[in-house]
Amino acid sequence: MKVPAFSVFTLFIGTLANHAEQITQNTCDTFAYARSERIAVVGIGDSNQRFGGHGWSQYMSASLTRTFGCWGTELKWISPYQGEDEAYGPPPSELSDRTFTGWYLPNGTTDKVSWKHGRMHIPADDAIDVSGPLEFSLTYGTFPYGDNGTFSPSIRVDQPPFNILETHNPISTVTGEYSLQTALLKLPADPKRKTQILFSAAPVNKEIKGPFYAQSMQCINTEKTTGIAYSTLYAQGGQSLYDMLSYFRNTLGEAKLIEYFKRIREPLNGNKRCVIMISSGLNDRNERNHSVGPQGGFSSSSPEGFRDNLLGIVQTLESAWELAGGQKDSLFFALMPSHVLSDDKDAALQPYRAEALDLANALPNVGCILLPELVSHADMASKKYYDKGTQSNPHLSREGYEALSNAVAQSLAPIGLITDRHMKSYLILASTLIAISMSNAATDQTPEDQLAQSGWISEVFKQTDTTELKIWHMPPSSVQAGQAAPAMIFFYGGGWTGRRIDHFKRQGELLAAKGMHVFLPDYRSQKAYGGTPFDCVEDAKSAVRYIRSNAERFNIDPNKIAAGGGSAGGHLAAACALLPGLNDPDDPDIDCRPNALVLFNPVYDNDENGYGYDRVRSRWKEISPMYHINEAAPPNIVFLGTEDQVIPVETAEEWKAKMNATGVRSELYLYEGRKHGFFNGGDDYKDTNQKMVTFLESLNFIPTSYQ
Repeated sequence: MKVPAFSVFTLFIGTLANHAEQITQNTCDTFAYARSERIAVVGIGDSNQRFGGHGWSQYMSASLTRTFGCWGTELKWISPYQGEDEAYGPPPSELSDRTFTGWYLPNGTTDKVSWKHGRMHIPADDAIDVSGPLEFSLTYGTFPYGDNGTFSPSIRVDQPPFNILETHNPISTVTGEYSLQTALLKLPADPKRKTQILFSAAPVNKEIKGPFYAQSMQCINTEKTTGIAYSTLYAQGGQSLYDMLSYFRNTLGEAKLIEYFKRIREPLNGNKRCVIMISSGLNDRNERNHSVGPQGGFSSSSPEGFRDNLLGIVQTLESAWELAGGQKDSLFFALMPSHVLSDDKDAALQPYRAEALDLANALPNVGCILLPELVSHADMASKKYYDKGTQSNPHLSREGYEALSNAVAQSLAPIGLITDRHMKSYLILASTLIAISMSNAATDQTPEDQLAQSGWISEVFKQTDTTELKIWHMPPSSVQAGQAAPAMIFFYGGGWTGRRIDHFKRQGELLAAKGMHVFLPDYRSQKAYGGTPFDCVEDAKSAVRYIRSNAERFNIDPNKIAAGGGSAGGHLAAACALLPGLNDPDDPDIDCRPNALVLFNPVYDNDENGYGYDRVRSRWKEISPMYHINEAAPPNIVFLGTEDQVIPVETAEEWKAKMNATGVRSELYLYEGRKHGFFNGGDDYKDTNQKMVTFLESLNFIPTSYQ
């Protein structure tokens, strides 16, 4: 088994105590806010999230609310029952396009609440305290048309004699417009109320008249201003991180996620914090699709793919959270890779846990919970915590879910220092991962280590008050005496957020073997340096100027400097060529425009419909290469998948058309059915490389002796 280059084995032992304490303390600090304000916890996972109707959704919820207190129930989805979509037809898109779920009755139809949908049970011993002052909410849709659509939300005692506690006056759903509204129903405190309660869209056995559309319901205890309410956003058996990310992007989509987070945020107070717990790993081992995170193109079953998909989920949900009105620092992710399996089956999961730890170390709003540290395999097996009492199982028994959930909650409740037992577990994990990687020593290095071992040479090209940026250089394999060689500059991708300096290492070594100097500059990406997209552009321009100003020293032809990159890296290359502004005032007065561009699914357009608008806002035009195309633009070649989730084909075609209209050579190659990052592997990697070489040969950037 290969361990990814960017895993932290070389740093794991030296910084283990600090790293482990940081991750645990970070997570504990976030949950500690539940002592002073309401926090929403949202669970995401595979079948373990709701296995057998319970799983983490029941036991993690119970353990956390028992530890930190409970202010509300889950945000319960009201969904159509199987077959109702076909019977009633789809709801109006004006409602369904913006809601994350919905039970729909067309005009002229009637139905009753039942076990299928439209009701919520609150047990007598629920942590919310059924005897307290309760407020029930139901989010529903209104219509511009209809006869007499009505419903009356109701609360009853859910045991004989089923007394009605409160019923809302009839609510009309026909208001003259499509909208989402919230119906509220309150129960005053009653210390004698000690029974299970049922909240429903209408009294049981009473008809609801269409048109009717209901999305969700929730109950809160209005006296409780602190604690946790636990909800589940995703729980699907057999699903990997790739599936989860695809679901959030394509099935739900941004508008529905925004609506979900609006409802999650609504009852919160204080800083309106939310913790998203992501359970994963088991199904990722068998995922055959390439990763679709910000870097893309890795096998999703590899540690690199696991990390990439995980980061994609984080970024997708972060964006929706902010668009729903939340502050970025009020959203926290607690990564919880799978529980431990038997030794022979757990080996594939251990690199995933290492990647989760490393990602948590890289991102300020991400923590990590390592379940094997809390409950060992020996305890799991001896105490029959695995499903059906087996020695190892992807699923747990009820006792298993409860035990692990209690262990998580108990580890979050104290101050958060790592105990000796936890430290021993970290050391065991580290030594196991190192043993696995011994068979492939070259891969247990940082990207910088691998570059150095492959012959790349680094030097500092830019120094700011707080940051030292390096550039990595691979000279051509041979150069004719007295002849300056062309150069290629590759900028790594990652949404101006992630950092992978060796992203274009392989393409660079290919071009170096064909007689070109190749450079891989670093820049102030957000997670590594806290930079903005504008900082990234400044640094990219500084890199081009540095190379051109040192052309004689490098033995480079200053008039044959190409630039390229993938995704945000492609944006930076294009920005160097086209954007008139965003120049570092400390740079020398040297042209930063490359003489050719090689762009892999590049970000061209940052307007309100383009990528990254939320990070550039009113300055979108200033940083969008699409809006600065002119006749001085360099010749360029673009590679894009037709199913790219970030860059529409229409945008690439518009780029080509604008370039050609000004007399600039621009080639566009579309790859049918391919997604963002497709060029990183397989036949597409080979094909894009060949077309890149052919393009550079046509410009005489590759010496004739190599053609």
